[in-house]
Amino acid sequence: SVHAPTLGFFFNLKAIALIAHHRPQQATARTWYNAAPKPIADTYHATMQLPRLAPLPFILLLIGALTGGCSLSPDQQDRFAGLDAEDLYQQANDFWRDGNYDQAIEYFDQLLATYPFGEYAQQSYIEKAYAQFKSERPNAAIATLNRFLKTYPRHPNADYAQFLKSVVTYERQQSLFQKLLPIDAADRDPEIITEAFQNFSELVRNYPDSQYTRDGRQRMVYLRETLARHELNVANWYMRRSAYLAAAKRAGHVIEKFQGTSVMEDALQIQIMAYEKLGLDDLRADAIRVLKANYPNATPQSYTEQTPSLLRSLVNLFSFED
Repeated sequence: SVHAPTLGFFFNLKAIALIAHHRPQQATARTWYNAAPKPIADTYHATMQLPRLAPLPFILLLIGALTGGCSLSPDQQDRFAGLDAEDLYQQANDFWRDGNYDQAIEYFDQLLATYPFGEYAQQSYIEKAYAQFKSERPNAAIATLNRFLKTYPRHPNADYAQFLKSVVTYERQQSLFQKLLPIDAADRDPEIITEAFQNFSELVRNYPDSQYTRDGRQRMVYLRETLARHELNVANWYMRRSAYLAAAKRAGHVIEKFQGTSVMEDALQIQIMAYEKLGLDDLRADAIRVLKANYPNATPQSYTEQTPSLLRSLVNLFSFED
């Protein structure tokens, strides 16, 4: 039978444990950045078992062979000549183990074109997508996974395909420059982070009993925290531009939509400072009451005073300025 890769190959379990045991209100921005699970898949095929080829009607094999060979170059025809589905699958895996992802993808493509039915083809979709991911083609990997999920929505490995799609969605925003430097995730494109959050939500909703669901939930906690910090960064940017009304509104959005995250105190402080600058004393007093009710030891700040700790330690390092 075909088996999905084990979860340990894709996540830094120590990092996952950090997320599971951190209270969001006490976590720092750097803690959340370091705790982001990273896919580590060098041993992806270590425990893979080759599937048995499902018997196919002769006419389907003939059609697949004819349609698959039409677009092949003479060199490709020579290389693929006489290879059945098992041979193509094994050769693709050999290329993968050697880190030759382009060749692996080529053989997976040939397998899917020539033998589009059966377990080899079904598994090839997932492994081709992962090879595309490793070869820095995340959009192609997502397209392959979407095709697999649409074609085989009840496949035993559909949960893993959704999981991998979610991971690829998040990782695709990182350039080589971002991977080499410790750039905070909150300063990246929030649309991609939101899309990744939605994909993990779909995993949790559609596959509640999956072995990947628990880790999907933990990723969602991290992504929600990241989105909250991004919104706080924007509110702080408005404050620096003296756009106090916009800052107050954005901080209010954080308070309303991201309760339970580590930035709540800082969002309230921004509201307090913005209302002070706007001369809205009643609203400032209301914000102070909320701050004191949730953070009894907190001191309401003025904009000329020391800014919140999270903003000092992180936000001011990364500006929205050109």
